[in-house]
This record gives sequence, C-alpha cells and structure tokens, in this order.
Amino acid sequence: MNITLRALTVVGVLALTTPAQAESISIQRLKEALASTGTTVVYRKCGPEHARMQGFYEFDKQQKLDQITVCTNNVDVSADRFHWEVLAHEATHAVQICKKGETLFVPEEHPSILREIREYAPHYDEILRTRYTGTQRVKELEAFWMELQPQDDVIDYIANACKSDNQ
Repeated sequence: MNITLRALTVVGVLALTTPAQAESISIQRLKEALASTGTTVVYRKCGPEHARMQGFYEFDKQQKLDQITVCTNNVDVSADRFHWEVLAHEATHAVQICKKGETLFVPEEHPSILREIREYAPHYDEILRTRYTGTQRVKELEAFWMELQPQDDVIDYIANACKSDNQ
C-alpha cells in the first residue's frame, strides 16, 4: 500500500460551525459507520484522569463495552474540525480492536506514516515521542495519521474494515 497524505483543502467547511448547527454530514456518516461495527459514541464531561484527553476508546468483550467517549469539557464538539479529529482518531482504535488488536498497517509502512506526520502535523510527532512507547506508540501513530486523511476515505475504511470480523 502506498500511503500518501492528501491535504484537506476545504478549510471553510471544517472550521466554521456554531453550537446551534447540526453535525456535519461527514460526522454523521462516521458515527453511522462506527455503529455498523457495534461501536457507540457518547458525549460527557470527563474527570481529571482524562484531563489531557479529548476522547478515548473502551472495549471489553465480557462487559459488552465497545464505546468511544468524547470529553465535552476538553473538546468543542460544535467545531466540526475538532469533533471530526477526535472521532477519526478513536475510530482507528476501534478498528484496531476489530482486527484482533493488531496495527492496521504492516511495520514497513510505519516509517512513511511517521514522515507524513512529521511534515503535516509535527505536534503529533511530539505527542507520540513524549507520551507513548512500544506498541501503544505504533497504534497512536496510526490513529493520528487517520485524523489527517480525507473524510470520505476514513468513513469508507471504518465502514468496511470490520464487516467480516466478529468481536
């Protein structure tokens, strides 16, 4: 797979929303794709243990928990751009679980992904280097990269990634 970052060019669509506006079509479609995998999305104020997090993904097969939580006190969900990034990032973790906890890409592709992150989102590189180690760093690398992909590509990937898998 040749991984290339396709920069988002429609900044106006992503940047300007008001609290009274409905979610963008892309966010609605991503939530529908997540629902088709069994993942629910909830919005709530998160506690101090999640002070540095905009959202998180939880999975526990025994407790039938497959949930993305968006921390409403840490992210402005009325701003579609930030809302999208949180959902795309956490959706990647849901797919990783669907893929039996494996990374989405083969190890040989990770250096290319990292180069793209360093070029287009160097702040993510800083987060990866300072907050994560080992396998968790690789999984976060994929999730940060997914945030940067075109919305339709992310939606299609999430919608199709787990269709034949049972959690």
